[in-house]
Amino acid sequence: MDRLAYITRGNKSPQGIPRVYFCCHPQDTDLYLPTIAEQILEISDCAIWYDTTPEVPTDAVFYESLSQMQLFLVPVTSRFLMQENKGLACEFLYASQNHIPILPLMQEPGLDTLFNTKCGELQYLDSNNTDTTAISYQDKLKKYLSA
Repeated sequence: MDRLAYITRGNKSPQGIPRVYFCCHPQDTDLYLPTIAEQILEISDCAIWYDTTPEVPTDAVFYESLSQMQLFLVPVTSRFLMQENKGLACEFLYASQNHIPILPLMQEPGLDTLFNTKCGELQYLDSNNTDTTAISYQDKLKKYLSA
């Protein structure tokens, strides 16, 4: 797992806690990983793993590491959906094919149709929802993670 790094509460060891994988367009990592990791770790004591390199993985060790993940977090952006990237072509595809739960987190408005076309009819959470009568993004995230 040399190419993988992790974030945990208080920088503790990832041993014995749920494993979550952060999957995105490589250019989106610095934009979304800190915020999303903070939101997730506030709710759940887990280890959030991510790839530190933009290159497409070719080694079996990397995919063996992915097989140990219990959830894939995917910040959905126009870059993720419209540009060629390992997040969609390799990691998202791996999770889909291996029936690992995926939690798409919509980061930009107006990507619903493109997301459904490229990724299938997956339920996603949208932090951009402005409906004041809807359940909050944070509450939906808590409910999903507790399930």
